[in-house]
Amino acid sequence: MESKQTTHEAASEKGSEMLTDEQRLTMGTWIADVREEDKDEIEYFAGAADATRDTLASYDGSAWAEADGQTDSEFNGRACRHFESVQAAKGQQRVELFVMDFGDVRAIYQA
Repeated sequence: MESKQTTHEAASEKGSEMLTDEQRLTMGTWIADVREEDKDEIEYFAGAADATRDTLASYDGSAWAEADGQTDSEFNGRACRHFESVQAAKGQQRVELFVMDFGDVRAIYQA
């Protein structure tokens, strides 16, 4: 039987395969721009991004216990949504969330 960590890693790897290198670079550049990070961090953010087939509309904040600081924008012609803080359920850790729409797939990153 697979452990939860192994299952998550497998899902993450599968999601990562859906993003092209160009999409990863665009996502990493946007995150660095929003967070006002050094451009040296772009590769880290690009490598840490996952992918999902969920629509951008499903990231509207209504599915979480709390969602603060939502900003919708566009970066390099792509629709983007950033939350300063989201909490999936009461008692869980809050995370910063980035979602970028590439049409058939969305890139996501949480910190």
